[in-house]
Amino acid sequence: MKIAFIGAGSVVFTKNLLDFEIPKKYGLKQTLADSMGIGGIFRGLRTIPFVLDLAGEMKEQCPGALLLNYTNPMGILMEALYTAHPEINSVGLCHSVPYTAREIASYIGVDYGDLLYECAGINHIAWMTRLEVDGEDAYPHLFAALEDPDVFARDRVRFELMRRLGYFVTESSEHNAEYTPYFLRDDALITQFDVPVDEYVRRVLSLDEIAAMVDELIQAHGDSLPEGVRTSGAETGRSHYTSPS
Repeated sequence: MKIAFIGAGSVVFTKNLLDFEIPKKYGLKQTLADSMGIGGIFRGLRTIPFVLDLAGEMKEQCPGALLLNYTNPMGILMEALYTAHPEINSVGLCHSVPYTAREIASYIGVDYGDLLYECAGINHIAWMTRLEVDGEDAYPHLFAALEDPDVFARDRVRFELMRRLGYFVTESSEHNAEYTPYFLRDDALITQFDVPVDEYVRRVLSLDEIAAMVDELIQAHGDSLPEGVRTSGAETGRSHYTSPS
């Protein structure tokens, strides 16, 4: 890790961990399981030590660098980082706001560049407080889109939340299905709102597949890696690089 930090101007941290099988064994349904609930807690407990080690290495090797955290559970990790290492300049990132604006533009049939928006809230649960197109309020058009079955079907959970609360939320229907206590209560609601239980599992390659891919890359390009750098194999299902020091 140290050889990667020396002289760095920024550090980008991404990590994916799966926390489905144990909760599922006890009847808990999850969609993405990466931010809150038992899946988010599992991920936080496993990832916080790594983030703190990362910050400690940065303090030694590149204390002026900016740490960009682009992984979940965002709130849990950034709270731990700010508490343990307030001296590290760090920012938590998420793509949800611009992605949501693009989706809203598609729902109301306008170009993304023509949509003016403002939102307020916290990471992973912000609300579009202002939507305008050519100086006019675009929310009536979004409420009209809600009544179109084809459009509603593309984002059922978020449209239902907007119907009840008056504003469109920035996190996806997959996320909000487990952020709120309404949509995973029983199989009928899961079907009604098309909640993709275990969605994260379907999106991500298995760790064995990832390890095999990395091993193949190492075999093909090992000569280009710094001396002393090694990779773990499929035994752990996770790849990492370490310095001999």
